[in-house]
Amino acid sequence: MQIWFMPWAGLTSELQIGSITFWPYKTAAKTKISDKSVRDHLDRYFACYVDHKGRPVETITVCSRGIADFRQFTDTESLETRSAVDALIFSIISSGIKNAVCIDNRTMGPPSADRYQLLVQNFQLGSDDISVHAGSLRSGGWKLGEISFPKPWYMGGSSDRPDQELVQGFDKTFKKRFPSSLRSRLLRSLEWFRYAHTESDEVPTIAKVVMMATAFEIILDVPNVQNKSDWMAKELENKCASRRSLRQTRKDRKRKKVNRSKLGWWAWDF
Repeated sequence: MQIWFMPWAGLTSELQIGSITFWPYKTAAKTKISDKSVRDHLDRYFACYVDHKGRPVETITVCSRGIADFRQFTDTESLETRSAVDALIFSIISSGIKNAVCIDNRTMGPPSADRYQLLVQNFQLGSDDISVHAGSLRSGGWKLGEISFPKPWYMGGSSDRPDQELVQGFDKTFKKRFPSSLRSRLLRSLEWFRYAHTESDEVPTIAKVVMMATAFEIILDVPNVQNKSDWMAKELENKCASRRSLRQTRKDRKRKKVNRSKLGWWAWDF
């Protein structure tokens, strides 16, 4: 048997993106899992995930497809699950950033992508054996109750509710009628967004800037042009600016006066 979950996400209500349903284990386990032996086993397993004081967390969020039958996902299903989580991450972090910017409050930091760490665990009823997969290595020979998985410190700001309009929009991108090439670009850009929004000390800020630049280039489908900054500034203006947008006149590298929206100049500077 197999379960996909996010141990630190802390979602409080069920939501769906594509074929993936996210639901809080604490409040929905009895409804979602009719087999008590499965619930008992998962209760013992999830007790291994602890907070900074060593207490079992109550933030487990399960990712399932349809009914929670805990079968092993195919490669295609695994990829869709990963992509759905990336969409969820964007819908939470971007809305948190927007809210903080709109009220000019720098203390309202959004959660990091690390809070929505996606894990998969195989298990067998009647067996306490557990293995740990980290990177390219798998460590076996462990028993339930012998080890614990502490909550990382780099969770960023507090968990927030996802933007429902974004969730509904992302849900539509997984439909068959949605253009496959655009879906591929969108999901690849969301993957780079997730990489860029880790709070791990191992990832320097400059690397996050490069990863966000990569995300923009993918979603905008930037062509092989000489002046990429100028192209991106014009493209974002065409897509997002309006007559009400604030504008500014500045000089370009050739000292020529150029008038753009603040959005266009932001793209240029970035």
